[in-house]
Amino acid sequence: MIEHAKGNSSSAAARNFSAIRDAVCMEHGLQRLHSNGHTPAAECEYYLALGDDIDILLDLIELSLRAVPQLSVQYDSSSKRQYGLSLNPEDAQKALNQRFRENGVGYEFTDGILIQKDSEILHEEVTKPALFLLQEQQFKGALEEFLQAHDHYRKGHYGDSILNAGKAFESTMKTIADKEAWGLTGRENASNLVALLITNGIIPDYLQTTLLALATLRNKVAGHGQGAEPVAVPEHLVNYALHLCGTNIVMLIEAYKEYSK
Repeated sequence: MIEHAKGNSSSAAARNFSAIRDAVCMEHGLQRLHSNGHTPAAECEYYLALGDDIDILLDLIELSLRAVPQLSVQYDSSSKRQYGLSLNPEDAQKALNQRFRENGVGYEFTDGILIQKDSEILHEEVTKPALFLLQEQQFKGALEEFLQAHDHYRKGHYGDSILNAGKAFESTMKTIADKEAWGLTGRENASNLVALLITNGIIPDYLQTTLLALATLRNKVAGHGQGAEPVAVPEHLVNYALHLCGTNIVMLIEAYKEYSK
């Protein structure tokens, strides 16, 4: 086990596993992951083997996969074999996703987070293309917010998920405006940004109402104070917001690429 390893690499491994254990415990209000573990690494191993809380398991898997690229750089070949790092980061991600598919687990590890896959077709045709385009075209802020929206969804924070989906959509439009040096004031809302894209010929005017649907949803259930009674956000609205956000982002970036030729 990792807890028996010696030397400087062992200390680095211990720090990584301690950080993973502490982050998961903090997220779920725990003092430790498993009573049988005598080190943070052992606690993680025991919970992966014996734990029964799905949310904790998913967080542990997600943070462990995030650490693989760092561990791969830190350790030499001997240390990697000692700690069982037989796969490079890309192959480790592929192996995890393959195991998820084989066992009917509706998640995929993409761009550093676990994304829930409610529909294989929508995931392949909407979510993954949106992630690819945001990364390829350097829409850093929108990419971060889109990933946060999916992360909140997995954790059941539905209002925050819709809020970040709306932010990702607006950030995509703001980035286009910044690339074109249109002189934003910083006070523009979704309606202003859509109008700006229409005025400059990037999108046709008949898409205005469709593109503002996400902003309307966000404002109704997540964008303002809830008032005296909390607003219960049903899951189907969150799914709609995430899929609509991905669809909008793909369309906008593709339209902008055509406009920029």
